[in-house]
Order: sequence, then C-alpha cells, then structure tokens
Amino acid sequence: MNHIIRELDEKTINLIAAGEVVESPASVVKELIENSIDANAKSIVIEIKNGGKDYIRITDDGFGIPQSQVEKAFMRHTTSKLSTFSDFNTLRTNGFRGEALASIASVSNISITTKVASSINGTYLQISAGQVIENYSIGAKDGTTIIVEDLLFNTPARRNFLKSNQAESAKITDTIIKLGIIHQNIKFKYINNSKVLFSSYGNGSLETLFYMIYGNDFKNNLISVNENLASNISLEGILGTNSLMLPSRKSQHIYVNKRIVKSKMLSNAIEKAYKEYIPSGRYPAFALNINADPSLIDVNIHPNKLEIKFNENLNIYDKLFYIVKNELKKITMIPSVKPVNKERPKEIIKEIQLNDLFIASKDTLNEPKPDLSIEKSLYNEPKEKIEVIKEDNSFVSFPSKKYEIEKEDDFKENVVDEITEITKENIDYKNLIIIGRVFNTYILAEFQSCLYLIDQHAAHERVLFEKYMNSFENQEILVQELIIPLELNFSPDFEEYVDDFLTQIEFYGFSGSRFSHNLIAIRGIPNTLDTQSSKVFLYELMNLYSSIDSSTEFIRDMIASKACKAAVKGNDKLHFVEINHLLNELNECKNKFACPHGRPIVVKLTKYEIEKMFKRII
Repeated sequence: MNHIIRELDEKTINLIAAGEVVESPASVVKELIENSIDANAKSIVIEIKNGGKDYIRITDDGFGIPQSQVEKAFMRHTTSKLSTFSDFNTLRTNGFRGEALASIASVSNISITTKVASSINGTYLQISAGQVIENYSIGAKDGTTIIVEDLLFNTPARRNFLKSNQAESAKITDTIIKLGIIHQNIKFKYINNSKVLFSSYGNGSLETLFYMIYGNDFKNNLISVNENLASNISLEGILGTNSLMLPSRKSQHIYVNKRIVKSKMLSNAIEKAYKEYIPSGRYPAFALNINADPSLIDVNIHPNKLEIKFNENLNIYDKLFYIVKNELKKITMIPSVKPVNKERPKEIIKEIQLNDLFIASKDTLNEPKPDLSIEKSLYNEPKEKIEVIKEDNSFVSFPSKKYEIEKEDDFKENVVDEITEITKENIDYKNLIIIGRVFNTYILAEFQSCLYLIDQHAAHERVLFEKYMNSFENQEILVQELIIPLELNFSPDFEEYVDDFLTQIEFYGFSGSRFSHNLIAIRGIPNTLDTQSSKVFLYELMNLYSSIDSSTEFIRDMIASKACKAAVKGNDKLHFVEINHLLNELNECKNKFACPHGRPIVVKLTKYEIEKMFKRII
C-alpha cells in the first residue's frame, strides 16, 4: 500500500464529485429543473430519450445567464445563490453548492444556450467531459436551454449500473411530478421519447393538478391545509380524505421550503394522524409543504439535498401530528358515495337496516332453493334493488336506515398452521343446520351439540380463490365482455409500463387497450370477478407492476392471490339460499378451514363450553 499523500488532479476531483451528485439521469433532471425554478422561470419544458441516458433537454424562460458568467457557471463551487456561510440562515433557493453543473459536465456532453433580457444576443457553450469545446454568441430567446447527451459516457462502469430505460424514465417522471406539484404556478411540459406524458397549466391550483395526475377519484376528496406549526413555521398543502385508501405511498409528497425531502419522521407523523381513519396496509394521500425560517433547519446534510434536519427544540413531529389530526377531525371522515348508474355502477352501495342480529325462522329455512351461482347471488343483483325487511318474529328490526360503502378487509396475519380443532374433524358443511347470522358477517350453525360460527367473507374468499386458481392453473379463465368498458386512470410515471401491462393482464383473464394518454379501457374481465373487484385488483397490479419482475411464476401466483382477495365483499347481507350455496361450495374446497392469507373460516363452541360460560356447570 502506498502511504504517500498526494493532491488529486482536477479531473479526478470532478469525477468523484459527479459520483455524489449524478446518481442517475433523474438526479440530473432534478438539478437542472431546480436551477430553472431558481431563475424565476414561469414555463419549463423537459424532454428525455432512452431513460435520460442519451438525451436530456431542459428549456426555461427564466432570467438566463450573462455571457461573461456562462463558463464560470460550470466551474466547481461557483454559485449565485450564496456568498458566505451566514447566507444559509436566509437561504430560500433550491441549489446552493455550485457543484451540479460542473459535475454533470464532467461526465457528459453538455451544451447551453442562454440569454438575459438586457442582451441583444445569447450565448452558446459546449462542454465535453469537463472541457470547453465551443463558446460564441448566438441569437436566442430569453431564458436557458441545457442539453445533456451521453450521460456517464466516460465512466462506463457507472453507466452499466444504471437501470433499464423504463426504470430510469419512471424515476425521472416521479421527480417531475414532485416538482410540478409543489410549483403549481409554473407551467411544466414533459416529453418522453417524443410523447408528451405530463403537462400542467401553471394556474396555482394544487387540487386540480393532483387529480389531473392521479385521476378523478381524488376530485372532491382533498382537504386544503394552511396552519401555523410554530413561530416562523407554517404548513400548507392538501390532505386526502379516508376515501383515498391507497395501496402505496406514491401519492405522498413532503416538502420543506418547497424543496423535495425524504423524511421518515415527517411521514410517520402524518400517517399516525390518519391511523384511526385508514386500515393498516393502506396509505393516505397528501402534499404538504413546511415553510420554515431557514435558520431553523439544516439543508446541507445530503449531496442531493433530499434530507433535512430541524432544530430539535421545535418538536416538529408532535406539532405536525396534531395539526393533521385536527384538520381531519374538522370533516366527516365517512367515505363518499357516488350515485349508482344502472348500466355502469361506479361503487356498490348497500342499504342496511340498523339491526345486527338475524335469526332465521322455520319459514325462511324452508324456502325453495333456486339454482344460483355464488357470483350471481352475491354480486350481480341489480344495484338499484333495495331490500325491505318487514318486522316479524324472525327479525329484530329498526325503522331508521343508513348507507355505507364497503371497505376491503385489511386483516393481515401470518398463516396459521392449525386453525382450530375442527380441522381434525373433517367437517362436512352440508350437515350443519343454519340457524342465523350475526353482525351481517358471521353465519350461525349447529351440529351435534356444537355451535359453529363461520366467517362468510373468509369462506367466500376461499371459494373464489380456489375457483380462480383452478382456472388459472388449467388456463381455463373465462372472459366476460363488458357492455361499457371499465376505466382505469394511471399517472405519468406508469406510462413506460402500459403496453407491457396490457399484454400481461390477458394472462389473468382481462382484456383492454389504451384509451387516452392517462386512461386504460378494460373491455373484458374474468368471470369470477365483478367490475368493482376487477378494478381493485388492476389498481393493485399497477402498483406492483413497476417494482417486480412480472414474468416470474412466483409473481403470477401472488397476483392471482391478490385478485381473489380483491373479490371478497364485506358486510354483505346474505339470504338463506346464498348461505347454503356458499357452504356447499366451501365444502368442495381443498382447504375448508382458512382463507388464502391464513385467517380461520370457522370456529366452534361446544354445548359444554357454552353452559360453562353461563355457570350452568362448574
């Protein structure tokens, strides 16, 4: 080992610095857009090709760079945003280190065309691997255009570590969306391989921008926030209601002084405030900006300025938690119900009586049993039909009514090896005598001095899971064509995956095509699923698709499991015929005792245990 200490040459220094700043094409796009924002641009156009590896162009209408300053902008540690360390106490700009342009230029072929309003001509500068190639005057519009080509061409080992074009494009799209959301007053246009993926109006409406990106489900489900967290610290932005229970954190955005940050502490505070409104495994949507006195935060702890530190005395976690919680308390946190269209129901709305207990009468038990499939009896009833239950000796009823929209069961536990001792009895569900239901969830039955409680939702999930998996394994999935297609919104960061997605879903019994730049039309669904459960499944698949190798058998099985889980309904009020049919189908399942993710289907209480509870025996 050589112990001689020597000074590194300028080229090596620049390449090391580039390794810290230029993590991927997305980091280059972020740095250049932030420069445009700091230049007071009102319009920014971003164009990339091949995931940004070969071509990145950023054009803005900001104030430009004077001709005498252009070369200096590409030197290390040169910046117009601060001059002394004390300037950190008043820093409001995005960039400040003065390393970005120098680092990018050292590992690419880069050119800049820029003009300030006070000059007649602009300036063109071309640099390759940190060396100036050309510098001359040129006719140009006010503002700046930077083109970055052949990123990391002189560091092939680092270029080989870049991900696929699709993955790098998705990261760039995510970055642009994040910057577009917090800078609503700037007009953004994003072009990927000659296709416009995202554009914003720059009209300052965060709500409009949010549901334009993420779909119409966000419309009327966003809460505006503008509160003070403490002296010199305020909170502004939007919170999603609990109608927006999302499978991932993609729609969560946190900023400090309009700077993109990643902070588990801030995210945890916000999600904790939602905890009582949203089940585990689901995530809220929000876009929140903390405006803070720069002297109270440290922004200089991460090469890409993604992390940030607050003064510990601020106790920012608790303050953010209580502000968000209080904002949620101000509204009625009941999921919104959309009107039911007879031809194309958007949501399944159920009218229920305020009775939790139903005991079947002899007449009810003896009613005829028509030949109904479980899908027809549970899912395909006309949605406009309202069941009216008359008071008689069999029902405990109340006249008042309420409407509720079902939520997907969020139960998550490890698979149980032994559900109950009933698994040893090889129970025959056909022998059970149905005596009623309780809480619109559990079927009550008796047999040989035992009371059985059957979770109808877990049972139904097992039936549909095995039905779907049998069709899946035997390649016998039947597709039912929809009269009116099912619409799926997708955000711009999914654009790279749409064509592959449409090809892949055919394997699971779906058929569809691209309808517009952010809309997919699903025209066929598996016969084992209804439209609502199909929609849930497909959105789950979208969320999963970009983060996995969707071609593996393991993922196919996991997705099939998700499809069946999505098909399960909650709080369905079943008639005797439907209960009987469900138990008959359950009796034919390979596994009669647990749902696909391990929850028990049935438990029992013996007569001895019941009498012991009532102290009839000791």
